[in-house]
Amino acid sequence: MSGTQQTQPDALLQQGIRLDQAGQHDAAAALYRKILEQQADHAYASHLLGANALRNGNPAAAVELISTAIRNNAHEPVFHFFLGQALQETGDLQGALSAYSLALSLAPRFPPAMFRRATVLVALQRLPEALDNFRQALAAEPELGHTGLQQARACKNRNELDTARRLLHIVLEYHPHMREAHVELGNVLLAQEQYDEAREIFARLFRLERGTGWGDAPFTEETTGDTGTGAEQLRASPFFFENLAGHIDYLVARGRLHGSFTGLAEIYREFLAESTGRTNSQGLITLSPAQARRVQAVLPKALHYADSAPIPGAAVNPALNGMDIQQDYRDSPWQMTCFDDFLTPEALNSLRDFCLESTIFFRQSPNTFVSSYLDEGFNCSILYQIASELKATFPDVLGPLHLQNIWCYRQAPSGDGVRAHSDQAAVTFNFWITADDANLDKDSGGLVLYDREQPHEWDWYKTNYEKDNPEVLQRIMSYLQDANTKTIPYRENRAVMFYSNMFHRSDRFRFKRGYSNSRMNVTMLFGQHASQTRRMS
Repeated sequence: MSGTQQTQPDALLQQGIRLDQAGQHDAAAALYRKILEQQADHAYASHLLGANALRNGNPAAAVELISTAIRNNAHEPVFHFFLGQALQETGDLQGALSAYSLALSLAPRFPPAMFRRATVLVALQRLPEALDNFRQALAAEPELGHTGLQQARACKNRNELDTARRLLHIVLEYHPHMREAHVELGNVLLAQEQYDEAREIFARLFRLERGTGWGDAPFTEETTGDTGTGAEQLRASPFFFENLAGHIDYLVARGRLHGSFTGLAEIYREFLAESTGRTNSQGLITLSPAQARRVQAVLPKALHYADSAPIPGAAVNPALNGMDIQQDYRDSPWQMTCFDDFLTPEALNSLRDFCLESTIFFRQSPNTFVSSYLDEGFNCSILYQIASELKATFPDVLGPLHLQNIWCYRQAPSGDGVRAHSDQAAVTFNFWITADDANLDKDSGGLVLYDREQPHEWDWYKTNYEKDNPEVLQRIMSYLQDANTKTIPYRENRAVMFYSNMFHRSDRFRFKRGYSNSRMNVTMLFGQHASQTRRMS
């Protein structure tokens, strides 16, 4: 046999590897088969053909091919690693554990094998050893943190909450600034009803992203000046700047912010004056580079933030008849109920003060509102006290459901609010906290509920996150055009509890101008969306 003929399988192997790297896997597999026709004991061709089968969703074939490779070369750790993956996918957990262990015996510093071994140990309920393997893998290769996040999500989806929680703590040891890990850990803690820990995790994320506030420090133009990184393009709605200016005035008047910060409020008002008639098609202002440089260091940060402590005694009005309200909810053909005097006066005032004083409303919409969610700063002790007491007040409706999310919206003085949508939960609990004397139309300003559910076959994310898209909006409105509606007028401290998959929207509203007069609603979501759980009977 000539030298050229002897090297042909290796040349074909390199060609196949290049094809695999280019994403041409079928062509690569054909070359690996050609190699095996010439040299049946070619271990690398068998292995790569097995890896190809694994990629194509055929783990049984992968096991056979990679096992053949190992019989011909048992000293290659990557062969055992891929065999472990194939066995794991067939459900042979003990076989997978042995394969990963062999890979690690051949290559002790093989973080992906250590990580995969940990996933098998989780499935085998050998949690302490699994967590130790996860920690070793991330210590050796921190880039595996995102894979760890995905594994934690998988555990959460299987309701293995304690495992998910402990794994996320490990991920955060090596990725202390990873937003997704903070959010996922907070959500796991919510599902476990570990509210104090959840609040601290969301608070830590807020401190990382927005800081802790300015305290007594004065404002100067240098405070917001060029950071040396160049001005980013900043876009915002007019109401976003109007709300920020009013927020600063409010904080200064209450001694929460140095009086010199009125200068920053004036900068925001200058932006509004300079942008009159210059909003884009989405209703947003684009700051010029010179304008952006004036605020780019301070605009993303919290000017003031302080927790709102729990209320001694009750936050939810103890005079409410929870049994009657639950019965009204169950008897309603709309599967909803509405009642007044929801919070005690102390709780209402405390929560309202938190919303007015905390710099948390960074999310915005061209539809003239700003908002904040749990992972964006709308996160304080009294909210969790309210959630806990709600579950106790309505044990049949909310008791079995875990708190999933909370948010607050602040609206411009007048408008249409949020378009028709559904919520990704089982039960939505909505209440309003702005004083009644700010509402200029006592017959509106609240909520409109439709007697139509969002069809389960519709893509929930597209329907709700893209509800302002003309095509999506037209589909929703066509679906709702002959639906019956129920309107619940706005009232301070009024609560509405309803089945989350029902379409609903804000009613038209007209409130007094002024920072403290903005219409504010708080929404709490409980339980899984209708696509994951049956509607209550």
